[in-house]
Amino acid sequence: QSTEKSAVLGGAENVYCNAEHLYYTFTKYGKFDAEDKIEHKTETTIVKLSLSGRKIKTEATGKVEGRPLNQFSMDEYDGNLRIVTTVDKTIIPKKTSSNSYTYDMAVVGSSKNALYVLDKNLQHLGSIENLAEGERVYSVRFDGEIGYFVTFRQVDPLFTVDLSKPTAPKLLSELKIPGFSEYMYPYGDGLLLGFGMEADEKTGRTSYLKLSMFNTSNPADLTEQNKTVIDPFTYSEALYNHKAMLVSVSKNLIGFPANDNNGNQGYFVYEYTGDGFAKKAALELKVDYKYAYEPNIRGMFIGDYFYIVNGTALWCFDLDDFSQLALIK
Repeated sequence: QSTEKSAVLGGAENVYCNAEHLYYTFTKYGKFDAEDKIEHKTETTIVKLSLSGRKIKTEATGKVEGRPLNQFSMDEYDGNLRIVTTVDKTIIPKKTSSNSYTYDMAVVGSSKNALYVLDKNLQHLGSIENLAEGERVYSVRFDGEIGYFVTFRQVDPLFTVDLSKPTAPKLLSELKIPGFSEYMYPYGDGLLLGFGMEADEKTGRTSYLKLSMFNTSNPADLTEQNKTVIDPFTYSEALYNHKAMLVSVSKNLIGFPANDNNGNQGYFVYEYTGDGFAKKAALELKVDYKYAYEPNIRGMFIGDYFYIVNGTALWCFDLDDFSQLALIK
């Protein structure tokens, strides 16, 4: 039985929540009419709700340019909200003719990226703007006073930002490598795990799934310490849904479902050795010798056993050698 509830008119696109506050955002596509052009650009409204005590109440609202990618694009630290956005802008030149507009064909579209720091009242404290023109944000991860985010067009710039001074966030480094990471996860001291796609450095064309391990021990000089390209697998639900990804630093396990272009599906388990990624298991998910293709595959471990479940079956494996112990259809 709920003890307190609150309703807010409208809708929410992204939600970030901790023990004290819940933030939600929605994007507006603004239109700005000037004498010689019409400009369309994105703007995000942020609403902050208090969850402390026995009351839910709206504490503040604020705005930033652009749109956040997902919940990982936001983070509260020392009472301030940090948010990373992609700013899309379209400029349409116009001619005026008898109180009606005749639009030229020259339409200019652009995108840039930004990081904003907002105070407890969602007022602007500091920002870094106009980053990676022509690209969009693919993943974000905040880790204390350091923020990481990836943009992509042909190569993957992994930006590192010093957030120790909220009024003056500082860009520390920009690591450019082929491909991109859709998901990032701190993997122990000085390491950041990336999961995404490999891509051609010249054309930007994506190829296969990729695991990357970044060395973050010196935030001003990030390096891609190791990577593994998972050929011939080209797709995973974990590219867009972090719940499909299993990461356990204590168990040294990295698990995810994967598909190739021939309709084959499996579940991969890797460990990180310090010298690179080692494949612990490539599990074929078969029922009656047919691939049980399901979009919602989840891996988990309990004690000494590893489980995979989807809408068709549940598999149980030995966590040591990943031999199959049971299958429930």
